Amino acid sequence: MSDQDSSLGPGWAIRSLPQPLTRGDARTLAHLSGSLFGDGYLTARQLQMEAPAVLLAIVDGNIAGWTTAYRWTGQNETPPRYYAMLQALDAPVHWPLHVLGEIAVLPGYRRRGIGTALLREALARHRHWATLLWDRSDGAPNPFLRLAEANGFSGQKRIPRYWEADSLQRKYVCPACQGTCHCDALLMWR
Repeated sequence: MSDQDSSLGPGWAIRSLPQPLTRGDARTLAHLSGSLFGDGYLTARQLQMEAPAVLLAIVDGNIAGWTTAYRWTGQNETPPRYYAMLQALDAPVHWPLHVLGEIAVLPGYRRRGIGTALLREALARHRHWATLLWDRSDGAPNPFLRLAEANGFSGQKRIPRYWEADSLQRKYVCPACQGTCHCDALLMWR
């Protein structure tokens, strides 16, 4: 797959954002992320500092969804919290490791294959992957779990209250918890 627009049929495409993200792109992505995951989940500053690779799904000129991916090359480049978590896995970690951040599709565009197309485009770009899935405290299902499993992700490791510290620090209000986030994460790899 190339960094050029990938046509997925009439009216929609997947496009890569240039790295590092521009201030405007980071603000737009932070705003969209807040609309789905709660205000403060991702900040523009955080996106510019962490410099994820971003794929956008564009439908009729509008952003319909996105995915973020982070590249970690080893212990020195991996945030300590994540490195310790990866070392606790019952599977070998292969470097460089690409970590899928969000795969998000805005409500009006769901059930059209956009999430699947974003995931497959991201997976085609790199070999070794991990992801953290949101396991909502309110019991609502995460549709990405089935999608991840269908695309080769396996091995779940539950991390209790994974987003709680970030939620407190950034005053992130979780839409499932209606306040500080107490949701777990499921770590999967491929």
